[in-house]
Amino acid sequence: MGSAYIGSVIAHSGNTATIRVYQHHPDYGLDPEFFMDEWGAMAIAGWAFTDGYAVLNFKRTKTDAPYAKLLADGAKTALGESIGSFDNLFDTPASDVEALRVTKVELVRSAYNDENSPERLTAAGYPPNQERFHEVVMKICGILDIHVEAEDDEILAPLVVGVEWEY
Repeated sequence: MGSAYIGSVIAHSGNTATIRVYQHHPDYGLDPEFFMDEWGAMAIAGWAFTDGYAVLNFKRTKTDAPYAKLLADGAKTALGESIGSFDNLFDTPASDVEALRVTKVELVRSAYNDENSPERLTAAGYPPNQERFHEVVMKICGILDIHVEAEDDEILAPLVVGVEWEY
């Protein structure tokens, strides 16, 4: 459980998309307002970078299918170009991503933590002291949906449903 969150595109049509954020570690919360201020840019734009830190350290993941790159090595997305550098996403609110506008943030399932893990594990069909490896965490984790709208279709054009990234 090295990453704090996993982002996944669950819907995309034209200039809109829904990005689902899965809390992947109990030490990180999922309060929507705080999350959007601290992790927002990473959540809505982390997919836009195909080189550097995003791929080498965070890795895009796909647990139920072989890994496939979103773009060719060295290719730039329009969103990535507008942001400049992947480093600009750290500690940056979603509102600072000029090419995207967040239209709705929806808490699907509250954050899990060390205090509520036993009951969440039991509800998911595990013993209360179950080791929290990836598949288990994904059944008990907090979930946040972020709906975004781009200035134009080109900004979100590279997105496909199922693209995932860790941060």
